[in-house]
Parts: sequence; C-alpha cells; structure tokens
Amino acid sequence: VGVTEEGQCVSFDPGEGFLDFPGGMSKFTLRQDPVTGQYLALANPVTQSATVCQRNVLALCVSSNLWQWRVAARLLEDHSELSPEDSCRLTGFQYADWQFDGEDLICLVRVAWDGAHNFHDANRIAFLRVAGFRDLL
Repeated sequence: VGVTEEGQCVSFDPGEGFLDFPGGMSKFTLRQDPVTGQYLALANPVTQSATVCQRNVLALCVSSNLWQWRVAARLLEDHSELSPEDSCRLTGFQYADWQFDGEDLICLVRVAWDGAHNFHDANRIAFLRVAGFRDLL
C-alpha cells in the first residue's frame, strides 16, 4: 500500500501488492526474530488443493524479506483417523499468538479437536513450546 508524504492519498496496485503467503486466509501474527533478523509467523497453510478454508495444520513460516515465504515446519497437524475432508471440517489449530522466550518460541492456540462441533468452534486452548525453534529455520 502506498501512502503519499502528506498522508492524504492511499493507493494499491494488485500486481505489486499481493504475495504468496502460506496461510494468510485466517489470523496470524508476524514478528521479527531479534537474533536472526528473519520474519516469522504461525499460520494455517492450505495443504489440500480442493480446500478453501483449512485450519487443521499450524505451521511456522519464515521470510527474510516479507515477500517470499516458506513453511519451515509443521508444528501441529491432525493425525486422527478422520478422513482428510472430515479433518478439515472438524479440526482447527487457529488464532495462534506467540512470543520469543529465549531460545524457544511459546504460543497459545485455540483448538477445535476430538469432539468439537466444527473446525472453528474451539473446545480446547493449547500451550505450545517449540524448543530451539531456530534449528527449524
């Protein structure tokens, strides 16, 4: 998004303004790692081609420039015996918020799993510690 110096005019060029971000269809938080300088996000990448909304995978995503992103690691994913379609419909690891904690990454995740009404209606809150997360980058 471009903003004039006076702050009076905002412009957007779709050819320049969209990027391929894994999981940008639901809430995510970006932070810059103070040690490596890389940008990190916890997001829900779409891993099933026919899926419009998928939250049954939570991944650590990384970028050095905020334009090119890659999935560094899958942190949470559904390993139940549900079919892929039912897993997408009933399982969600979503709205993660996270922070650096020394050499670790800590986060809280709203979870719909094992008996949730649908992927969005959480029935759990999970605390996750990713020890030595920089080794995943």
